[in-house]
Amino acid sequence: MLYQLIKIPARAALPFYCKKVKINTPEALKWDGPLLLACNHPNAFLDAIILSTLFKKPIYSLARGDAFKNKRNNALLRKLNMLPIHRLSEGSNYIQDNYKTFEDCINIFKKGGIVLIFAEGTCVNEWKLRSLKKGTARLAFTAWESGIDLTVLPVGINYNAFKSLGKTVQINFGKKISKPMFTENSLDGLGIKAFNEHLYLELQKLVFESDNEQSVQQHFGIKDDERLKWKKLFLLGKWLHLPIVIPIRNLSVKLLPDTDFYDSFVIGLLIFLYPLYLSLIAGILFLFLGGWYWALVFILLPLLAWLYVKVKK
Repeated sequence: MLYQLIKIPARAALPFYCKKVKINTPEALKWDGPLLLACNHPNAFLDAIILSTLFKKPIYSLARGDAFKNKRNNALLRKLNMLPIHRLSEGSNYIQDNYKTFEDCINIFKKGGIVLIFAEGTCVNEWKLRSLKKGTARLAFTAWESGIDLTVLPVGINYNAFKSLGKTVQINFGKKISKPMFTENSLDGLGIKAFNEHLYLELQKLVFESDNEQSVQQHFGIKDDERLKWKKLFLLGKWLHLPIVIPIRNLSVKLLPDTDFYDSFVIGLLIFLYPLYLSLIAGILFLFLGGWYWALVFILLPLLAWLYVKVKK
């Protein structure tokens, strides 16, 4: 229930923090399970937020296990369809918990559900596909050995920027991967190696790679829209939102200095706090002006914010 409730404002907020979302195969967003989304991981939990808001069916996301150690966090994250995956660096005693997570995934697949796994294992803000961990292959083979007709769908998610609102996002879906494609259909080393090699080649076609800022902007087609000569009007959208954006950015810099979670943290806070900000402005207008003017805040401010995002460089 909580997942569906959060999905509504997250979906509504998508046009405000993403200038454009380009999808190569839009019909994939309506596909049924059992489905395992094998995605790269360039932008922390924002990757999961975007995919979860776009897919028609609920998505269960595998996330870093250390976030689940607190009992309250564990309960909340699970209500948001998130499941823990522990790394060896967290301690060998936690690795056993991954078997329970795999069991949960198998039960989700049996019900025709969708699971999202980040095949690289860790998040790094970069335009590059990194080496793949074994978790995706192990989960796929475990499902196949359980008699589940699981489909693995490679997903490449690409951003033109990692620390700004109004970003352009490309989501590329690749060719489906199924059980008959592997002769080494087992959880042994050969099977996992064959799977990862195949998945890596598919993801390479979907993930944009560059170490040059100029080539990144050229790839995403970022340029000024000269048709909007009057776009300075919508700087009002920026000025009206500085009182909420600046404190959130400052807090993010303080709590997450030089980390790959900054962008996701900023957008996550905005999703939850922006309705409160609108309510505060509306309350102030009601106290000083009375009447019905306060109601316009919930229309005009989001509209100006959206227009500013659309015309900003």
